[in-house]
This record gives sequence, structure tokens and C-alpha cells, in this order.
Amino acid sequence: MRILQAILLLSSLISTLSTGKGPVGLTTITQRYALIADSSLDALLIIDVEMGGIVGHLILHDRQYDLSGSDYDKVVGGKWSDVDKDGWMDPTGVSTCPSCNFVFVTSSKLKQFYKIRLDRPLKEMANNDDGSADFSSFSQSEWSAITAWPDATSTERNLR
Repeated sequence: MRILQAILLLSSLISTLSTGKGPVGLTTITQRYALIADSSLDALLIIDVEMGGIVGHLILHDRQYDLSGSDYDKVVGGKWSDVDKDGWMDPTGVSTCPSCNFVFVTSSKLKQFYKIRLDRPLKEMANNDDGSADFSSFSQSEWSAITAWPDATSTERNLR
């Protein structure tokens, strides 16, 4: 219950500080850590919900697509329609499991979602043998697009 309260508090605080879309997906890693998909940053963030703060991150676009000052101001101001976000993943949700060495990310990019490969499960990164957490390898994770459904304009439906 405590972790849920901390997450709700964090989400409320973030939403009052900006008018962009911000955190749009969340999954717990442990009682202390949560993984958040943030569309304003086009990133996944690992949050320490007990101590506060970001302890790991993964930028989801090639850095050549970083926004310039004026575009960034528009995004933070919630004016997404005025910004060219080509090259951005634009996450809408995130999911993993305690023993999974991958993370799934849903996207607003029509029919695609993404699989991010991890060198070890996030729960293991949070619980090292010495009791510490080390999410340093998370920022180096690689992802691939997965097209799981047929073309949205197609009449053919391959759902099983």
C-alpha cells in the first residue's frame, strides 16, 4: 500500500508541475522501485519511490532526434501537435515481470510495440548480492520493434 501511495503522490506532483503528457505507464519492480514510461521525455525511468528520484533511465530515441529549446518548451507546455516527433517511440505503457530479461513498451505509433532486451531482470538489478541496487546497464539496453497485428487499413485479420 505504501508503494502505491508514493507512486500516486509522485504522479500528482509531476502532473502539477507541467502540462505535458508526462508519465503514461507504470509497473513495479520491487517495493522500492518502479518503472515509468514518460512520453514527454520519450524515455523509461526507474524511480526510487522510497527515497525519491530517478535512479535509472533509457532514452527511447536516437539522440539526433533530441528536441531543441523551443520544441522542448512546446512539449512541456502540452503543445504536442506543434512538434515534429519523428524518430520518437512515444511510449504509452510498459510491462515486465520479476524474472524477465526484457521490457515490453506500447506506443502511439499505430500497430507497433517494442521489446527492450535487458542484460538481467530489473528485479535482479534492484537486489544485488551486497544489498545495493545497480541500474547502470539499463541505459545501454537495446530495443526492437514488434509488429503484432495486421495493417490497420487491411481487411485481413490474423487475430487468433
